[in-house]
Amino acid sequence: MNLNDFYRQMLAARQRAAELYHRASKSFLQEKELLVLGFEELYATLSKLEAAFEELRQLNWEVAIAHEVMQMERQRYRNLFEFIPDAYLVTDGKGTIQEANSAAAKLLGVPQNFLVGKPLVVFVCWQERRAFFTKLLGLHLHEQRQEEWELRLCPRKGDPIDATLTVSFVRNREGELNTLNWLVRPMSERKQASSGLALLTDAMEYGSESIIVTDANLDEPGPQMVFVNSACTKMTGYTCQEMIGKTPRMMQGPKTERSVLDRLRRNLSQGQFFHGELTNYRKDDTEYNMELFCAPIHNERGDITHFFSIQRQIT
Repeated sequence: MNLNDFYRQMLAARQRAAELYHRASKSFLQEKELLVLGFEELYATLSKLEAAFEELRQLNWEVAIAHEVMQMERQRYRNLFEFIPDAYLVTDGKGTIQEANSAAAKLLGVPQNFLVGKPLVVFVCWQERRAFFTKLLGLHLHEQRQEEWELRLCPRKGDPIDATLTVSFVRNREGELNTLNWLVRPMSERKQASSGLALLTDAMEYGSESIIVTDANLDEPGPQMVFVNSACTKMTGYTCQEMIGKTPRMMQGPKTERSVLDRLRRNLSQGQFFHGELTNYRKDDTEYNMELFCAPIHNERGDITHFFSIQRQIT
């Protein structure tokens, strides 16, 4: 029986009780006081039941809305996960793959759905598996939240690949490794990175999205901007000269959400990707809402040197 059928039956029972109460109060007013009292109690109980049903229906509606929002957020996360151009995997503390993007599936030569549930070690060349296990076990003892390894991978199809694995991890309340995030890049891509730097700079400068690159200093007065593109100056009203060397905090104001800023700092200090919404202010003090994507940039040793962010205005 669904909620609507139950509601209709409840209303019918209440109406029938009201009729019985009315008839009993007329026919047996003097001699059947006990019966009338019973009908009164039954009627009151049905009224309470109807009110409880309305609360239940409201709660059911709220749960349905929350479920829909959760599904939308999950889809947004999946879209961002697939947007990452490098191979990216999420494993549990033992190295069993829980999620993998399409770039990882392509690199390892296995469809995405078949990667889930497989140990990451099966894609490490057998000569280096002992070293991989040793490093994996060592993560449980390390205080730092990120490491970079160089390993030789064996895709399911194709030749072995010399790759750099950047692993960041999250611990649970008991201090145990809960989730491992793996960024996998073939070594050859690093050699090509220098030649593509100028092209990347041009792409950022003339791109339609607002882009800011800062240094990695999160302490007061905040990270300093080392690059802003023309889309950013157009959005904020500041010139490039007014922004370089300053902190993005210059665009914050009374309605900038403190809780979002705290989450941004926490994610970046742990070397994690951030996505959220903020209220910022232009040079003329007019406010605007924006969607913010921010990620750390690492050097060859795996140290965070800069933060890269994209601001997308919400209309």
